[in-house]
This record gives sequence, C-alpha cells and structure tokens, in this order.
Amino acid sequence: MINLFCGLFNFSWVFGLGFRIYGYRYLEVLPGRCGGRVTIRGTRITVDDILESLANGWSVDEICVEFNISREAVLEALKYASELLRKTEVLVIEGNGF
Repeated sequence: MINLFCGLFNFSWVFGLGFRIYGYRYLEVLPGRCGGRVTIRGTRITVDDILESLANGWSVDEICVEFNISREAVLEALKYASELLRKTEVLVIEGNGF
C-alpha cells in the first residue's frame, strides 16, 4: 500500500485495486476509469453522476434503484462533494474586462 496526499484528501494505493480515499468506505479512484474521477467502489458511477441525478430531480431512493447502489454509497458521495466544496477557495479578481 502506498499513501499520498493530494492537498484535499488522503489516498492510499491498494495494489491492483486503485486508490481508496481515507474516511470513505464506498469511494475509489482507478486510473483509466472514468477519467480518474471518483467513483462508487466497483462501479463506473461517478460522484458527479449522483449530483447530476439529484439536480435533475431524482430522489436518493431512485438513484439507488437506477444505479443499483446502496443508500449509504449515495450519501457518502454527497458527503465527499460537500467536503470538496467546503475546501475549495474562490478568488475574485476585480477588473473592467467583464
């Protein structure tokens, strides 16, 4: 196992299994899968797929049924997205060009 820190989250490389994100049971990153985006473990369902489904009016239960994943996996994806947004800084640059 190899550990690394990307600035926002700690990852550990599990040989042959990809990157697991510390503190998350259902999330992983596999090189070559979905462009290296965070997915639900063992699937090609990305966190942004879940967010987009919610934005389109799906309920958590509908996502679970349609994607065949557990409720806990959906809620964990939402927790990850929330933490990612909380750790994101937005820089405002004032100017006349906009």
